[in-house]
Amino acid sequence: MPLKDSSASSPGKPPAPGPDNGRKRLLEIERELAEIFYELVNRRRTSTGVDGKTPDSSQVKLDLHLDNPTLKKGPAPASFLESQLSRRAEEIADRSAVFPTGKVYCHLC
Repeated sequence: MPLKDSSASSPGKPPAPGPDNGRKRLLEIERELAEIFYELVNRRRTSTGVDGKTPDSSQVKLDLHLDNPTLKKGPAPASFLESQLSRRAEEIADRSAVFPTGKVYCHLC
């Protein structure tokens, strides 16, 4: 997944000052997280071969650890954001499947 610039301003321009700039940036980050999340849901569906209807929206609770960016402490510790999104995407994909994994038994053998 390519990383995108999370600022809501035009490329090459500094963010506009003001209280609305923070809100615009947060809305952009939320939209990008939703794109990544549903990409993970679709990847799970493709990898398992399980068909189903992807929900129009999903509640995702995240536990974030944020370091103060003004304290230049070096690289931040590994974030669990990706693993949290992946785990929740797997749950959503599996739960909304036509035949949820682990819920249908095959008696062919």
